[in-house]
Amino acid sequence: MKIEHLIYITEIAKRRSISLAAKQLYIGQTTLSAIVKSIEDELDIQIFQRTYSGVIATQEGEKMLGLAKKIIDLYGEMTEIEREASVREQTVHILASTSANSNLSVFLTQQMQIRSPQSALIFHEPMRTKMLASMFEGIANLAVGHWESSELKQAEQIARTNGITMELLYSDSFYLCVSAHSKYADRESVDIAELADERQVTPHYYFTNSVNSVFAQAFRSVPRVASFTSNELVKLSVLNSNLIAFLAGINFIRDENAASGALRVIPLTGLAEKNEVGVYALYRESELTEPEQCALEIAREFFRAGIPRRPAGLPPAL
Repeated sequence: MKIEHLIYITEIAKRRSISLAAKQLYIGQTTLSAIVKSIEDELDIQIFQRTYSGVIATQEGEKMLGLAKKIIDLYGEMTEIEREASVREQTVHILASTSANSNLSVFLTQQMQIRSPQSALIFHEPMRTKMLASMFEGIANLAVGHWESSELKQAEQIARTNGITMELLYSDSFYLCVSAHSKYADRESVDIAELADERQVTPHYYFTNSVNSVFAQAFRSVPRVASFTSNELVKLSVLNSNLIAFLAGINFIRDENAASGALRVIPLTGLAEKNEVGVYALYRESELTEPEQCALEIAREFFRAGIPRRPAGLPPAL
C-alpha cells in the first residue's frame, strides 16, 4: 500500500463518511471505496463498518488507524529532512581570504543571481592559515585564498592527503603601495632595504603569515604604526597619510584610486624569499553541489578573464 492510502483512511475516519472524505481528497467515491477494500484485503481485516451515524472504525480498524497515524507522522518528519536538505543544498558557503573576498564576492553574487537564482551565498573569512582546517571542519566545500611560494608545498600536501584539489586561479605578488605624493611614486621598483625608515600600515590578518613568508620579511623591515580590519582602510590610510603598505596585487585590480594613479602600485625587490603569491581555489570535486560548481566556475572566469582596469605593473591573469 502507498502512504497516500494511509492518509485516505485517516481522512475517512475523521469525516466518518467515504463520500465526504472523497470530496476532501478530490478523488472519486468509487475509487476511494476500492482503495479501502484493497487495504482490507491486503491486511485481511475490516477497517470500517457502517452505522446510522456514518462509518466508524472496527476494533481492528482502530489499531490499524493508530499505526497509520504514526507512519504518516514519521513520513512527515522524513519529508521535512528532505526539504531542509534541499534548502541547504541551495546555500553556498564559501571560505575566502580577505583579499580574495573583497574582490570576488560582489562579482560572484551578481553572477550567481543570474545563473543560480535560488542560491544564497554565505562568505566566511577565516584566518588564512586556518583555511584548510575550516574545510576539514565542514564549514564549506569551496574556498578561495592566497598562498605564498614558501607555504605552497606543505599546503598542497595537506590538501592532497585530505582529498582536496588546489587549483591555481591567479598569479600574484606583494607590492609597495604609496600615494601619488610619495618620493617613491614614480619608481619602477623599490628595494625593501630602502624602506627601513618609512612607516607602514597593515591588514591585521597578515600577522598569521609564517616566519619565512614574503610579507613577514617586509613587516620586520619597516616599523608599523597601525593595523586595520580591512584592505580598504589600509589603502585609504596610505592615500591620506605619508604611510606605506605592502599588499598583494589583487587588492588594486578594481581600485579606482589605483586606476587613476592616486595610489601607486610598485614592484618590490630585494626580498630573501620569492615574491610569488598564488590565488587558489580549494574544493572536493566529488562533493560539490550544483550551485557550488557554478560558483567555482564564476570564480575561474573572474580571475582568468573578467578582471577589468588592470593597473600598470600588475601581473596578467592566467
